[in-house]
Amino acid sequence: LQTERNTLTLTNAIIHESTNFVERNTIVTQRNSFRVKGSHSFHRERIRFNHLTFVQPSLRDFSNLRWNTVLTLEIPLNKWVAIRTSFANTYESEVEATRKHNDSHLTFGVSLGRQP
Repeated sequence: LQTERNTLTLTNAIIHESTNFVERNTIVTQRNSFRVKGSHSFHRERIRFNHLTFVQPSLRDFSNLRWNTVLTLEIPLNKWVAIRTSFANTYESEVEATRKHNDSHLTFGVSLGRQP
């Protein structure tokens, strides 16, 4: 879906995965991989919001779930410089015993590069 100030893409695929754990048995499964990707601008392109999300449940065991999302807010200062903040969140139900299931990051910064 695309308009002058918004784009939204939905994709769906079936993937085969083999995860070789060090401390656990290898898990082989097929996953449904659903992706939502979007870009939106507001206030005459003075604010931009981008997002990307994957949701990937195992088709054999729905409790074996993974997701990843990145949300980015950007305020362009000119065609080359923008102030940017991003939030990223990842979750995996099947991990090594020493790893976390959920991880989040919040970043702030300046991006350089020519914008359309």
